[in-house]
Amino acid sequence: MKSFFLKITFATIILAIAGGFLFGFFFPEAFSPIFPVLLLFGFLFALGSYGLQFSKINDNFSKFSRIHMLVTLVRLFVYSAIVVGYLILSGSNIATFVVVIAVLYIVFTFLETKELSKQSLGKPN
Repeated sequence: MKSFFLKITFATIILAIAGGFLFGFFFPEAFSPIFPVLLLFGFLFALGSYGLQFSKINDNFSKFSRIHMLVTLVRLFVYSAIVVGYLILSGSNIATFVVVIAVLYIVFTFLETKELSKQSLGKPN
C-alpha cells in the first residue's frame, strides 16, 4: 500500500506541475478553478478504490477480478457523471474539461491496475 501511495503522490505532483506549466504559459484562457479539485478528487478516488481492491487481493482470484472490474466500471460512471454535471452546471471550456478528466482517468487507472497486477501476481514492488 505504501508503494502505491508514493507512486500516486508522485504522479499527482507531476500532473499538477504539468498542468500549472501548460495552463500558466500556453493555455491560460482554458484554465478552470475546478481543475485542482479534479486532481485532488482523482487522487483520493484512486487511493480509496485501491484500498478496497487491495483488501480483497488475498481472496480467490475470480472474486478479486470481479471486484476490480466493478470498481473500474464505477470509476468510469463517476467520471462520466462529473463530466455531465459540469456540462449542465457550467458548460464553458467543456473540451478542455473533458481532456483534463480523461487524462486523470487514464493516469490513475493505469497506475492502480499496474500496482494491483503486481500485487496479485505476488511480485515485489
